Amino acid sequence: MFRPDIFVNKITNITPKFLRTNNIKGLIIDIDNTVMDDKYHLVDDLLTWINDLKEHNIGICFVSNTFSYHKKQKLEQSLQTDVIIKALKPSRRGFKWGLKKLALSPKEVAVIGDQLFTDVLGGKRMGMYTIYVTPIALGNEGFLVNLKRVFEKPLIKKYKTNYNVITTKDDS
Repeated sequence: MFRPDIFVNKITNITPKFLRTNNIKGLIIDIDNTVMDDKYHLVDDLLTWINDLKEHNIGICFVSNTFSYHKKQKLEQSLQTDVIIKALKPSRRGFKWGLKKLALSPKEVAVIGDQLFTDVLGGKRMGMYTIYVTPIALGNEGFLVNLKRVFEKPLIKKYKTNYNVITTKDDS
């Protein structure tokens, strides 16, 4: 339940071609350390990547455990897409909201996130394709997330040895 379907080093390395090849029509994407660091800086080229996905008719919805309305507003304004907060991942609640916004079935959606115990587990529980992305910034995540990282580290090392990792756009 914690093993993602694929690993990527950077979210923008995932191409529309890769998604279509895997029959993915929509994405539920985590926010913290997946597309935004703790200082509210977005991943380089994120807007270009999102626009490329939209041009290829791939739906996008951000789903996060954050309680920050400021973060929600910043993302919705800058990225022109839906953002769901207070998702309580890995519970099904936030994922169900995301599916409703996307108007897709779980088999048509991939979950992208930087945590095995929230993003990957939640996506697996819903029957979705799961993509683990290397966190963009570690250390300033709070006690609980840092504690989870300790337990995730050996699992990630173990799982990565059995998978191809998308390191560049050319890999996908």
